[in-house]
Amino acid sequence: IKRVLASLSGTQGELLIEANELGHSLPTGDYGYHEVVIILTLEDEWGNTVADKVMSLFVETDTALKPGEKRTIAFSLADPDAKGHLLRARVIKTSFDRRQQIILAETRYRIKTKYP
Repeated sequence: IKRVLASLSGTQGELLIEANELGHSLPTGDYGYHEVVIILTLEDEWGNTVADKVMSLFVETDTALKPGEKRTIAFSLADPDAKGHLLRARVIKTSFDRRQQIILAETRYRIKTKYP
């Protein structure tokens, strides 16, 4: 997580995704279903989901990360009651029906303040 700004209206920021040390695209493959899902979850102090956002990367739609590529993804999560306490980002390889999931990367960012 590159940058996070929390306020009474929500949490905004940038997530940096890097396909380093892979030697191939993320996701990769010539045949079958290839999707990597990026899930951002804003949680309250008890671990309940306040807001979330799901984004997908596909080989077929040319949104896959190339080998060695760094991509910054801007995000905004609504948090009208300013309950957000922890931001969690996960990168997951998933199956077509999303029943099988492999966590490729995960990071957490504690929201330190809610007011400017």
